[in-house]
Amino acid sequence: MRLAFILAFCLASAPAMPSESFPKVDPVFWKLKLKTITDDSVPMASLQGRYLLLNFWGEWCAKCQEELPFLVRQEMKYSGSGLRIIGFLKTANMAKAKKLLKENGADWTQLQLDDQVERIFGIRKFPTNLLISPQGEIVMEGFSNHYQDFKKRLEASGSGSEVKKSEIPAPPK
Repeated sequence: MRLAFILAFCLASAPAMPSESFPKVDPVFWKLKLKTITDDSVPMASLQGRYLLLNFWGEWCAKCQEELPFLVRQEMKYSGSGLRIIGFLKTANMAKAKKLLKENGADWTQLQLDDQVERIFGIRKFPTNLLISPQGEIVMEGFSNHYQDFKKRLEASGSGSEVKKSEIPAPPK
């Protein structure tokens, strides 16, 4: 329910969102070509122009494992709306990670998380999810424990109102 509300709100409100209030993804990211967990190569430029949920996770992270079935449901629910989930896996055990993905039916693209991508997005905790708009803006950044706070702020301001960067909870330090 946590992320579902945010995804529904962002996808339904896309035209009303003021682009000047959200940070843009570093242009360097779109120039990268990253490896999948099956060693294929994906140019990040091929992902531009659609809603992306970037899921930074690891198989060693209990909260990341708990989140997988939820993300699978969201992918099924919103993929027809143009949402694409891209996993960024920081792994200590690739076989275990692939097993978790298969068991949960998480069949979206899984990229190997490298130091450069971690720096670009400032990833410090796992799981971290970033919702990127078709315009390349980070319209939601969150850690699992911040979704309820974000949802409450949206509900308090009225679900039809504009979302401002100041309403998005800052990640913990």
